[in-house]
Amino acid sequence: MLWKVVKAFLEARTLAKIQVLGNNYFCNLIEVIDPNNLPSFLGGNCTCADYGGCLLSDKGPWNNPEIIEMLQALSATEEISNEGNGDLTSEDALQEDVGSAKSKEDSRHGETLMINEHASQKILALQAAISDTKTKLKALEAALEDIKTVLEGLTQHVKELKT
Repeated sequence: MLWKVVKAFLEARTLAKIQVLGNNYFCNLIEVIDPNNLPSFLGGNCTCADYGGCLLSDKGPWNNPEIIEMLQALSATEEISNEGNGDLTSEDALQEDVGSAKSKEDSRHGETLMINEHASQKILALQAAISDTKTKLKALEAALEDIKTVLEGLTQHVKELKT
């Protein structure tokens, strides 16, 4: 009954991607999800209690060590570029490189200025990309928290239905 109501609001392209399972959902579910990862109330074998059970676990790419390392490297790079004049930032390093090229070839003064301007433009573009990435990560974190809240509510609802 609920599916008929929801179906009326969905586009045909979206409807083609959805498969509604009836009472005998277990066989179809097992084809897609390993029973060891399926909670016991859905017919699976998972009874883990770590982190409040499978539904409340914090598994996911946000805990992948490689991704965490990349994010920390980006964060460290941004912190270095945002620090005061006391430390050598990546922009200063680029300017030093340009400066040394300038001193070696004074006859190419105009070319060196173009290189310096080009490097500055690249740095600004990278800083904008990092800022955009941070904004998107915050949005993803907020969405993840919303999903966790919904899953907690569903878990509570399923427990109430069992009793």
